[in-house]
Amino acid sequence: MNINQIKQSEKNKKSQKSYNVKFKKRIVGYYRMGVYDEQTIEKKFKINRTLLWKWNKWYYNHFLADYYSKPNYGKGKKPPRRESEIKAGNGSTQEVPQKRADEEPWNGNSARDRRNGLPAKAKKKWKQGVDALRKEYPESSIQELCDVFGKSRQAYYKNHQKEMMEEFYADLIQEEVLRIRQYMPRIGSKKLYHMMKSFLVKNNIKKGRDAFISVLRERDLMVKKKRYKKKTTNSNHPFKKYSNLTFNLVPTKANQLWVSDITYIRFGRTFYYLSIITDAYSRKIVGWYLSEDLKAEGSIKALKMALQTLPENHTGLIHHSDRGIQYCSKAYIKTLLKKKIRISMTQNGDPYENILAERINRTIKEEFLDEFVFLNYEEAKRITKMSVKTYNNLRPHSSVDYLTPNEAHQRSGELKKKWKNPIFKKTA
Repeated sequence: MNINQIKQSEKNKKSQKSYNVKFKKRIVGYYRMGVYDEQTIEKKFKINRTLLWKWNKWYYNHFLADYYSKPNYGKGKKPPRRESEIKAGNGSTQEVPQKRADEEPWNGNSARDRRNGLPAKAKKKWKQGVDALRKEYPESSIQELCDVFGKSRQAYYKNHQKEMMEEFYADLIQEEVLRIRQYMPRIGSKKLYHMMKSFLVKNNIKKGRDAFISVLRERDLMVKKKRYKKKTTNSNHPFKKYSNLTFNLVPTKANQLWVSDITYIRFGRTFYYLSIITDAYSRKIVGWYLSEDLKAEGSIKALKMALQTLPENHTGLIHHSDRGIQYCSKAYIKTLLKKKIRISMTQNGDPYENILAERINRTIKEEFLDEFVFLNYEEAKRITKMSVKTYNNLRPHSSVDYLTPNEAHQRSGELKKKWKNPIFKKTA
């Protein structure tokens, strides 16, 4: 019975669910490596012991039997006796410099090896060399082929076992990443690594940040950047424009500085417009409103939501925005002055003067809202509300020591930044 026949014939008797080859290989791999025992596999994957034993036998016959081939007794082509006799792809002999008796063993990583043009980390590629020789010399035993590279058959199987474990760990990481991205679709790899540290420890996965990111890259789980450009600021108006009060200002607690901006959300051939007010210390979104136009009413509703979060006896709060007509309108300014909030605005078109507000808008739009197709305005508002709640409560922020915005909002004092933030940079 070949693989295709097994694939077609294997079905769960109760659910009539078909099991593909990849799934069966994975389950057998868990069992053979000792990751899960029979009872756990039956409980977790609904695979009974009889079916597991059947798959184990099938796995051996189709994937492992060749690894235990009998020694070659003179039939067929002879494998090379030394690594230096392996022929390159162009037919010429690929010479590997032989070491002298007084030299250190070659591992491909030393400065001497690099000077001689030898590849780095070559010692890790010997198993791939054995696998390539098996195709060229099918009648040779594994031991004979391992002798070419000065390795034992046990080392080959140990390496193979390690590869299977790495594949298993990569599967676990992929499943957890996809689970997280169900509610944070475009969260980046560094934040994922921070969120999944406890998961990695629980499953005994010893991977650093770079190795973790390599798994995401191999599984095509990296977030692809999107570029949009839509102008939402109209500063050509007769209303009063205020000076910038944020130069050299570094907030040390919540409700010292709010930043505000408007971004667009695509809806078919038109747009909705999202006004967001963010606390500069904690990166928490304290007010938002999604409107169908660029009138000032949307920004005012976002401001009123933010004002509801203020303590009664607050002092010293600064509201910073661009010079758009929404923020310079009489109704918006009146609302700020009534609450004794100082007003700050950008002085020119330099994006660094309001970069934090623009960055938060971009995060909400690209990591959350751009992943949805809205049917109508009400659905867009509902999904926006869900996205803001997820951002404030679950998403770790690299600018506040990987705390969530809600956690950072309860702190005071300087919070460690994981990246250089130029928002408070003094400009000429």
